[in-house]
Amino acid sequence: MKEGEIEELREELEIATNEIDEVIKEKDFKLRQYIDKIQQVNKNEFDYFLVTNNFTEEEKDLLNILAVVEQVDKRPDDRIEYTKSNFDLLFYHEHKDELCDMLGDRRRKDFDEDSFKALNKFIKKNPYTAYNNKALTSHLYDYFKELYYKLNIKNTMATTYFRIQEIKMQIDSNIFSVNYAKQSIQVKQEELENLRQQHDVQKLIAHKLSR
Repeated sequence: MKEGEIEELREELEIATNEIDEVIKEKDFKLRQYIDKIQQVNKNEFDYFLVTNNFTEEEKDLLNILAVVEQVDKRPDDRIEYTKSNFDLLFYHEHKDELCDMLGDRRRKDFDEDSFKALNKFIKKNPYTAYNNKALTSHLYDYFKELYYKLNIKNTMATTYFRIQEIKMQIDSNIFSVNYAKQSIQVKQEELENLRQQHDVQKLIAHKLSR
């Protein structure tokens, strides 16, 4: 393969990589928007989670997935389900910056398989309508849904990811071929130069003997 064709592969690789990067940027932008909306939720909505003891099943699911996201850096064996005593601090209105900072940090994390499966199960089980009666639960649900979409990009854009890996292998393979060909040419040139030098020496010897 010619070096020009390798350059074409590199250009295709850049286009495919940029395509994925643009999708990730879009997801990050939306996640940031939902975090900003959580930041603006009033104190009463945060207080609800502090004073309520009998949560609906949907609210329990939301709180449990919040616990999963919060603990994503922990080993699976060290993680716990949501309990008021362990996660109440997330819902103190005066600490909402800490909640938003945590959510901002998690949007940049890679989730392990267990955490991703839990997020996947939550999104597939619970519709948006279960949470749109409160601003805080609505924005949290939107955040978790968008986080799931971002983490699932490798599946939804599997063809593009596969093509990127394929192009990288093609580039590596063809760079090796080009380098091998160059090295072979260089070896042949050196062999020819040695033969030329030997021929010149033989000519010189023959010339001296003919005198």
